[in-house]
Amino acid sequence: PTLVASLISQFGFEEKLFYSVFHEMISERRLAGNVQGRQEKAMFVPEIYTRTQLAWVDSFYNQNGYVEYDTLTRLGITDGQKFLNRHYSSNPPLMLSTCAVAPSMISQIEASVDEALRARSWVGLSLSYHHLSQVLIASSFLHTFSVQRVAAQSVLTFSVTASCPAMTLFKTV
Repeated sequence: PTLVASLISQFGFEEKLFYSVFHEMISERRLAGNVQGRQEKAMFVPEIYTRTQLAWVDSFYNQNGYVEYDTLTRLGITDGQKFLNRHYSSNPPLMLSTCAVAPSMISQIEASVDEALRARSWVGLSLSYHHLSQVLIASSFLHTFSVQRVAAQSVLTFSVTASCPAMTLFKTV
């Protein structure tokens, strides 16, 4: 992305003529990209940048089952939740306070918890969320469905081991 004002000043373009030609080239698709913002804060974002950014987000999200909003911000996506809701509108992720979790990850964790409930055993969910850094994220995520999953005859306990804060353990009693 490039500030439009810096193009104008760097090359000494006449501002009104530049904007007229610039917008015409974009609308006719002779210049692939779009302009974000207005006036001195207007930024030209090349289409290849947007496609590469989207491909990276898709790849990370599909491989890991989540994406942090901070990561999206570092990529230049200012409203991560809105972006993800719009991009994954057919299969929206669960929006937590600092990240979005893919439905596939939710299904995997639900299946593990359901099996532990049936077997009356432990399930260690190595959340692979070492990037998420906050165990509270995992607990708020798990709370959203575990309350619905626990049958009247079972109680689900939640604990976090001090030696491995990214490991969440469950035991039915």
